[in-house]
Amino acid sequence: MQHIVLVFVALLAVFTPTAQAQATLQVPVIYAAANAPRIDQVQPGSATWGDIVTITGANLQNAVVYFSGSRYDSFSNSQAQILLALVRYSYAVPTVIDVTVVTPRGSARSAFTYRPTTQVPSLVGDTLQVGLQRLNDWHLAVGTISGPSAPTSIISAASPPAASQVDWGTAVALTTTAPPTPVHGVNSVRLVNELSDGHSVFIWVFDHTTGMWSEQNGGASLAPHAFVTVSFAHAHQYTIRAIDPLWCGGANNPQDNACIHWFTAQAVVGDSGGTNATCYIGTNACF
Repeated sequence: MQHIVLVFVALLAVFTPTAQAQATLQVPVIYAAANAPRIDQVQPGSATWGDIVTITGANLQNAVVYFSGSRYDSFSNSQAQILLALVRYSYAVPTVIDVTVVTPRGSARSAFTYRPTTQVPSLVGDTLQVGLQRLNDWHLAVGTISGPSAPTSIISAASPPAASQVDWGTAVALTTTAPPTPVHGVNSVRLVNELSDGHSVFIWVFDHTTGMWSEQNGGASLAPHAFVTVSFAHAHQYTIRAIDPLWCGGANNPQDNACIHWFTAQAVVGDSGGTNATCYIGTNACF
């Protein structure tokens, strides 16, 4: 159901059209008189949820307003030259919104375009190939790429950052680093928490082949000197990160660089016939 709040000078009218009303309602046609209403401009011409749409013209007092055929409650309005509308509905795609103003003396029509918005997804840690596909899925464009442009390059930063609310088609600039050097022949790894500060950490594994993160140890933190075994899919490449919420305000987010207490400096390539390695978290003794 769509919600539109219309603010006309000091008066507020709220109307929520039913699906049946929208399907059957017809905007009346009134023959224009000498003092018929006139719309000179609708600003901005492209608006989104929460924007104020300003309708300016003449003879707009005592008007009834229709947005794309949906009538809003009648109201008393002594202002002849301006109407204000607060956009309180959304569409998934760009949509032309018809604006019709009707008075006993005639009617006038204009329009504006609804401009959809989207969020920037979290891209840090993705390969460039996966990140570009995700930008497309979220109706965003690729901006400049600072760093290696190989599909296996790793995205280290994005601007605007993750969770930013932006217009469809906004260009997102990416910073990338070279893909880590693979270490071949690992079937599984036994991760032992040997951090010198004695912190418990959460273990996350990123599969560069699928672009997916997975939390290990059943989602529980790995206590000091405890271990967890991680198995790898054949021919997939992985990065392992130990996330310390004490480093980043209590968050358990593998894509927040501030949370990373330890990580594998090289990509791990799964091999069903490979070795079963041991890594000591907090040291360089790995594989």
